[in-house]
Amino acid sequence: MIRHTILYIRYALAMLLKTGDIHIISAAICLFPRWIKDYMSDVCFTVERKIPWINYKANFFLNSIIHKNMYVFEWGSGGSTIYFSERCKNVVSIEHDKNWYDIVQQKFLINQTQNVAYFYIAPQKDLPITCYSKSKDYAQYDFSFYVNKINDYPDNYFDLIVVDGRARNFCLAQALSKVKVGGYIMVDNSERAYYISDFTQLKDKKIWKSNTLRGPVPFQHAFTQSSFFKRLI
Repeated sequence: MIRHTILYIRYALAMLLKTGDIHIISAAICLFPRWIKDYMSDVCFTVERKIPWINYKANFFLNSIIHKNMYVFEWGSGGSTIYFSERCKNVVSIEHDKNWYDIVQQKFLINQTQNVAYFYIAPQKDLPITCYSKSKDYAQYDFSFYVNKINDYPDNYFDLIVVDGRARNFCLAQALSKVKVGGYIMVDNSERAYYISDFTQLKDKKIWKSNTLRGPVPFQHAFTQSSFFKRLI
């Protein structure tokens, strides 16, 4: 318990130093009881909990905007996919890891889920690298098929697009035209500045309303940041 608390404080301070956001202190204090309860729980698996693996404050915000008529697209699957399938009209989910894909797909089979189009799209090793992940595990792989799957759908189609998988800056570039007016793009782990730093258009307050949420993450010691961008026109 003491070791976990010390690590929790350490990561809270790291996020504070990184962002300068003093609200991290109040979030760390207020959310600690919930965090430690979840961390010490016997069920520390987002697929079993049916929740997105994002920080608590981002989860609270997501709960406030989600509705049953939503069309959702996400890069990166898991508990979030099950969460959306139970609350939204239609979900398209893209996964690059075959083992993880099989685990999540099994849940859909057990639950007889009908409103999820779930795609396994592996990165390609024998193509020119135009869309890449900064992970060393994928240094020689191209993610173009994975990134561009969203282009199977019309512009202005999705109510929510979640960027939470690989090659996120490339995914975000494709997401901008696919979200409806009034819809949202969510970029998880946006404390990694390169995910969104090149997209100056997202700073245009006439077109996009932004909301950045920071806090602890269920089942791990990390503090992360999620950014939501609502398309206004």
